[in-house]
Amino acid sequence: MKAIRLDETGPPENLKLVDTEIPEIDEDGILIKAEYAGLTYADAEFRRGSYYLETKLPYFPGREVAGTIEKVGSKVKDWQAGQRVMAMVLSGACCAEYVQASTRDYTFPSGITFPAADIMPLPDNVSGSQGLVYLINYRLAHILFHSYIAIPTEATVIVHGAAGGFGSVTTMIARANGNTVIALSRTAEEVEFCLANGADHSLNMTKVDYVDEVMKITNGTGADYSINGVSGDTLDKDAHAMKTFGEIVIYGYAAGRASFDPWVADKSLTVKSFYADDFLGGPALPNANEAMYECFRSGQIADVTRIFELADAPAAHELIDSGKSMGKIALKI
Repeated sequence: MKAIRLDETGPPENLKLVDTEIPEIDEDGILIKAEYAGLTYADAEFRRGSYYLETKLPYFPGREVAGTIEKVGSKVKDWQAGQRVMAMVLSGACCAEYVQASTRDYTFPSGITFPAADIMPLPDNVSGSQGLVYLINYRLAHILFHSYIAIPTEATVIVHGAAGGFGSVTTMIARANGNTVIALSRTAEEVEFCLANGADHSLNMTKVDYVDEVMKITNGTGADYSINGVSGDTLDKDAHAMKTFGEIVIYGYAAGRASFDPWVADKSLTVKSFYADDFLGGPALPNANEAMYECFRSGQIADVTRIFELADAPAAHELIDSGKSMGKIALKI
């Protein structure tokens, strides 16, 4: 089969299309014939070797797949060949024609444990590419928004990187919750994308001082919440854009890791970090699953905004690295 392999961490061109064996599944395994592989910012971090988890080489990237079950192991009872599914496979190797997904945790001799794949059925009215918008990005954004912060409907919310995969679904969730959304991005095209996606206000950070604009929009009071996956110098700037007792929630560092001066704005603020793994147990994930399927039942279903062929995985990563990607990106297998 064809698959993408990384032999050395670094730039996108290090991703190579190779021939490799179709994975052999064990008694607890599922073999998925892939239709699409989803990409996230974390995939670029893995490729660079800058993710918080070590990139073990050779590395077969991709942790999101949508397709059809080809076969199942002898102990698998809940799934059968022919079912359409999407799966989050934290062990990787989803950028391939066939993907192995395990229904049980597996610990390697080295002591590294990979959790069972998060396998979800795809309803008939949802395409594989549509499902990938929701599999990781939407569910994690829902957990952050409703389980971690529990943002009330009257709140004004700043969304950093609002044109990206996570930011765009955060905007969708905020609008559905009745919030006023101030979307931040960096190009004229992204500004229009955010408005079309439901933002009440869309600001180009390269053209305006977003702190000044937020204060104008809120009549000088500031925003209630900032959902920030950018970090860098925006952390200190956010402090000035928030109202007293506002909350800054940090979930990423696309602009780099940076220290935060809690006294910079002379007001009481709450600053939180969001670590997704902490929410994979308990009620947060089932609640996000139910919200996802409610979106599917409604028929108002978002889709990926850009599809690349499998062989063009380097170009897809170049787009992510450029900071100009909008919405969700997928590879067609």
